[in-house]
Amino acid sequence: MNSTTLPIKNKSVKTFIDRCEVFLDGAAGTNRGEIQKWFLEGNKALKRAFIALKKEQEICTIMHPQDPQILNSFFYVPKISERNSKGLINPLDLVLNRNETGALISGRLGQGKSMFLRYLQFLELNKGNTIPIFLDLHKIKTGSKILYDCMKKVNDIGLECSRKLFNFLLGKGHISIFLDGYDEIQFDKRKLFDEEITKIINSSPNNKIFITSRYDTEIERLPGITGYDILEFTTDDHGHFIRKIIKDKEKANAIMRKISEAEEFDPTVLDTPLLLTWFLMVYKVKRKIPKTKIGFYEELFKAILSRHDGTKDSLDRPSKSRLTDDEIEKVLHAFCYITSQANVSDFEEKTILKYITKS
Repeated sequence: MNSTTLPIKNKSVKTFIDRCEVFLDGAAGTNRGEIQKWFLEGNKALKRAFIALKKEQEICTIMHPQDPQILNSFFYVPKISERNSKGLINPLDLVLNRNETGALISGRLGQGKSMFLRYLQFLELNKGNTIPIFLDLHKIKTGSKILYDCMKKVNDIGLECSRKLFNFLLGKGHISIFLDGYDEIQFDKRKLFDEEITKIINSSPNNKIFITSRYDTEIERLPGITGYDILEFTTDDHGHFIRKIIKDKEKANAIMRKISEAEEFDPTVLDTPLLLTWFLMVYKVKRKIPKTKIGFYEELFKAILSRHDGTKDSLDRPSKSRLTDDEIEKVLHAFCYITSQANVSDFEEKTILKYITKS
């Protein structure tokens, strides 16, 4: 699938207004009265909501932690497969032509699940027929609050919406819900989230709900959920991704040329957006390709510690731990050894603190 076949720019607000006129045509009574308010003062509320939804496409990244970037200015669309058939899926088809209500997007750490979900929200905003609401699951206190937080978000973006109207819109399939980070929900809270997600799927068959998670979580077993996988990068993806991140074509081509000419470094290790981004961070600092996989991780660790942008003099930054870089590296080595011996690879904050203390 070629990402250039997919839309990269937002349509005009008129598309969003026309969509909401369809909602109005199908409403009656107090529901119709509430929706009519959205169109007052020259569609003021609808314009405000559209701007708010577009604003959600401005995202801070590892490369630009303090400077939000427009999603489509840097996002390279990964390949997606349907889990059962293993066939490739066009993301636009995932949004527009699905028969199922629930879609689970799974991937490893660093595969860009959240970014991809944001991209699906962008597609729904510009090509779909709903109001796309994005929620971070770890920010929702309990499963029973999913729809409440969704309704609150509709109001927050500027569309006055009562519980009655929200239920009407949801039942008609006029709201799509994008739930990010199921794996970030605490284990003891997941059952309530599972029950609520199942309830939403069963009670609102016209609604679209998209969820992201790492692999092997409880949500994979829920009825009404179709699984999709974000595929790992191959070397064929590297050039496209690098050109998205590095705007200077000459610099991007130089990096790709050095990767292809490197005799010892194995580029297949760069199989996720996160690893490839970190690779570019290392290159930005060192101006050379690591010779080995181990060398890459060593240089990566140093780059992450320093946050040096490669163009300015190094700066001694205060450390909350008061440890030197060498001491932090030793702690990390000990942490890796202890957790490996304990056969632990999935961590909550309290678990990390326990093993860090031992380290």
